[in-house]
Amino acid sequence: MDMSNTSLMRLPKGTDRKPDMLQRHRMTGRPAEERQMLTVAETVNRAKLSGMGVSEYTLRRAIRSGAIPCRKVGRKYLLYWPNVERWLMCVDGQDNIPPDITGNSGIRRIEV
Repeated sequence: MDMSNTSLMRLPKGTDRKPDMLQRHRMTGRPAEERQMLTVAETVNRAKLSGMGVSEYTLRRAIRSGAIPCRKVGRKYLLYWPNVERWLMCVDGQDNIPPDITGNSGIRRIEV
């Protein structure tokens, strides 16, 4: 048996196998913190490590609204990390909508 591919080896029963950010990706052999295309869960963990906390719920809501471009592969969404960073830092000013400069407060008077 070829021992070079550890992803195919069985772990002994009772061994704890929790994924973390340093776990190597099966396809590329690179850790998630070095890759640019990430799943939603990997993106949440990488954002947390970068000091930009975002919940999985918020990230999925941004994906559904189209605020963050992504690709859907099967049932998973893949996100390009630089796009997520731009969204988290409001680089394009999406969340910083200026107040209405016309003076309207949103309430109008109705004459009776």
